Amino acid sequence: MLQLDLEWLTPVSLLKSDRWLAHFASNKAAILTSNSPDKLRALATSALMDYQFYHPTPFRKEDCAHALDRWVSFESESWDVLECLGRLNKELLHWQGDCFVAKPAKLELWSAFIARIDPVWIIAHGYAQMIHQNLFNVEQLLGSDQQQGGFALRKDYKGKKYADNHVHLGGHGDYSLALIEFSLNSLKTKDSFWPPMPECPTYESGSRSKHELPYLVRWFCDYQLYNIFEIGSPEWLNFESLNISSVPSTACDHVKLCEAQTTSQRLIKAACDEQYPAQQRWILLATGFLYQDLYEKESSRDDDNSSSNRNYALRAFIHGSNIFRSAMIVSGTGLGTFVDHFRFSKRKASGKRIGSSKDPYKDHSLSTDSESNIYREFKISPAVVKPDWLKSEAARLTSINRDSNNHYAIHFVRSLGDNKERLDKLQTKKRKSLHKELRKLQRHMSSVGLQNDRTQKTITDEPESLNLLRLVRGIDVAGNENDLPIEIFAPTIRALRGRRHAEVSGLLRPERKMHLTIHAGEDYSHIISGLRSLDETITFCDYQHGDRIGHGLALGADIDQWVQQQQRVYLTVGEHLDNLVWTHHMAHSILEYVPRLAGVMNILERKISKWSSHIWKEAKLPSDLYHAWLLRRNCPRSLFSEGAMVEKAQKNIMPHEAILLMPDLPFIRMKNNINVTDLWRDYLYSNQFKENVPGMHDGLCINLCESPPAHTHNGGEHLSDTMSKPELELITAIQDLLIQRYSQMGITFEACPTSNIYIGRFKSYEEHPLFRWYPPENALLEKGGKYNTFGLRSGPLSVCINTDDAGLMPTTIENEHRVIKETAINYFNVSTEVADLWIDRLRQIGVDIFQRNHLQLKNENNEGL
Repeated sequence: MLQLDLEWLTPVSLLKSDRWLAHFASNKAAILTSNSPDKLRALATSALMDYQFYHPTPFRKEDCAHALDRWVSFESESWDVLECLGRLNKELLHWQGDCFVAKPAKLELWSAFIARIDPVWIIAHGYAQMIHQNLFNVEQLLGSDQQQGGFALRKDYKGKKYADNHVHLGGHGDYSLALIEFSLNSLKTKDSFWPPMPECPTYESGSRSKHELPYLVRWFCDYQLYNIFEIGSPEWLNFESLNISSVPSTACDHVKLCEAQTTSQRLIKAACDEQYPAQQRWILLATGFLYQDLYEKESSRDDDNSSSNRNYALRAFIHGSNIFRSAMIVSGTGLGTFVDHFRFSKRKASGKRIGSSKDPYKDHSLSTDSESNIYREFKISPAVVKPDWLKSEAARLTSINRDSNNHYAIHFVRSLGDNKERLDKLQTKKRKSLHKELRKLQRHMSSVGLQNDRTQKTITDEPESLNLLRLVRGIDVAGNENDLPIEIFAPTIRALRGRRHAEVSGLLRPERKMHLTIHAGEDYSHIISGLRSLDETITFCDYQHGDRIGHGLALGADIDQWVQQQQRVYLTVGEHLDNLVWTHHMAHSILEYVPRLAGVMNILERKISKWSSHIWKEAKLPSDLYHAWLLRRNCPRSLFSEGAMVEKAQKNIMPHEAILLMPDLPFIRMKNNINVTDLWRDYLYSNQFKENVPGMHDGLCINLCESPPAHTHNGGEHLSDTMSKPELELITAIQDLLIQRYSQMGITFEACPTSNIYIGRFKSYEEHPLFRWYPPENALLEKGGKYNTFGLRSGPLSVCINTDDAGLMPTTIENEHRVIKETAINYFNVSTEVADLWIDRLRQIGVDIFQRNHLQLKNENNEGL
């Protein structure tokens, strides 16, 4: 994740802390007794110390004191934790004439900051100040042409086209819709899962329940609404013994009936109006609350208690909403964390109160950062690809004139589901499920009726002939690759893309083949596991020109940096042996070009002999083990029965699909290959017949930087291994060789820079592998250059830039290009002109990819039936 130093983590702690939330949520008497400068400083210091998790070194107490004084004045009687909002606006944002945007020189800092704090509060503070100074007015903020984005990321207004080829429908967008719903609507939540928030020790320890957060957010919002609009006098919240079931109903409905007289009332009333987009409503609500607090503190009915409580309620609301927002975006590292955040159902609240749409979050996903020059390929579940969904989605896109800008890819998820056994290599339940999905998709994607659907935009329009099958243009596999290897999905993918049903009407017109986009090499413990995952994906799924790899970080990660960060790797003996065998196979190709690495072959062969003996009690040949690895791309359901090899013709396997499901069937039938086939069978049934391979699933530690203890087969010490310097050098050579191969194959890698930093193991943008794949300067690829040490590469690897999920990693597709360009200038010492030309090439690659795969929905006259 992008790093912030102590100076910038300090305002974060002043705006998002469960300690400050508890302070402001307490009763007035408790607050007054803790309002001495010493007690407040102690509270602020504790809140700041909670953020040590995000800092590489421990905070010094003296440094914390100076950092806090930089942002707030504890000795002043009028001090306020919200003082920092104005300073943040001044230091990080620039007024562009019609909106606030991040200062170009501080773009990376801003990206890191908004990962932890909702930028809307900083933006809103600026608007409140400008309205008060008569530099802006409420009508302009309410205007339909309002340009303000919730992330304050600048647009270049040049009309250039951008393509986001890697984004999730329903996940894309931002958190504003959920926050505005939870703040203004009466909602019930049942989600038992909450992502971890280490900076909030009270909630993370279980001292308080995270489930109270959405209710607190709404209660403090309600308290301000009741007081600002003078529509009631609710009792102050009893925070110490909170009963969330007794939280009163929302005040939003009452506000809608009130007449707005003051500036803050006008802003807040507009925020309650569902005609405005969610992002605009969230900015309006924040601006209204801040304006009232800064410039309209007193009202006709205020006494000391109500004024103070409203003041405390706003600050508690800011802290609560910021904490709640943290649960909606990725604030940790690892693919598992990303998946958890994505599945956090409170990101979508109720989905029933906003507008008239039955699925507001899908509308929000489609409309966010959506202009005529933006193209998107959305990932969708195979379960939704049905005639009714295709018709409704076509109507949705055509109604907003986005049918030329969007299409979809079928998204298979690497999830174990109810079967939690990761060591089960057969995964029969999952394979059966995939086969059922294959048959359903084949049936739907072979529909003549869907190829010529007659539809009308309105009653008065002439019916048009639409080919609804053209909405789905790709096949995607994503999720935790450590749970399910690609071999489980490969037969389904080959069959789905290869051919349709044999019994298909002759009226079905052939369509351009769907492309593949499979996530691989993204989340790995051992970098060879990540590289092997990439090679498995491309080999097992029969990759072709124009197919894409999602993320693929292992292919570009710096080996020395990985060693220093990782130190030790934990694998099973079986996975370690797979890595050794695959590396040995790759080394044969490397030695043709780099003969000085020949000595590494002896190291690998000794290790393969050692660890295969540990599994089978006798050494196996590397060539046999490699061919057994290659057999994993076949569908075992067609070949195995009760653990024995048989030739079996299954009714649910169609003759024309046999070669797609079992590409190695001729090899398997040859009697002289029985040893290889037995090795494959041992692998598949290793969890059921452990006596055949007693050591395959034993745990193993690989020490990258130090010598291990002596290896033993039985009892006592842990199994361990090391990696020699020649092996590490070989990995770098393998990376370059694969980059060259994939480049020649015409494969594109989908880079998601901000996402890869949030989820992956990078601290800043300059560490991203895309600079190695497609360097900003040709000199970096010269033989012996930084990114071509062994002279194996002849040019760059095709790369497109994407967001992954802009709702989880606050960004936009244009900003992803901009921050990468700025990184090239700042860290690779290229000129602005060179960086502009380079980023424009990457931008055009993304657009070309989308347009190459996209098909127009409307049938031409000669296509209709």
